[in-house]
Amino acid sequence: MANKWVLIIFIAIIGLALGLILKEEVCKVVNQELGTAKLVIKLTCTILSLPLDWIIFIVALLGLTIYLVRYYIK
Repeated sequence: MANKWVLIIFIAIIGLALGLILKEEVCKVVNQELGTAKLVIKLTCTILSLPLDWIIFIVALLGLTIYLVRYYIK
C-alpha cells in the first residue's frame, strides 16, 4: 500500500515539472504569428497559467463528483 502512495507522489511531482516546462514553451509561442491557431494557443496558455491551488481544487471536486455518482446514485 505504501508503494502505491510513493508512486502517486512521484508521478505528481514529475507531472508538475513537465507542466511547468510545457507552460513556458506554449506561452512563448503565443507572440508568434500563427493565423487561426493563435486563439487555441492563447487559450492553452491561459489554462496552463492557472494557479496550482485552483487546479487541485478542480480535480478534487471532479473526484468527489465521480465518487458520489458512482457509489450513491445508481
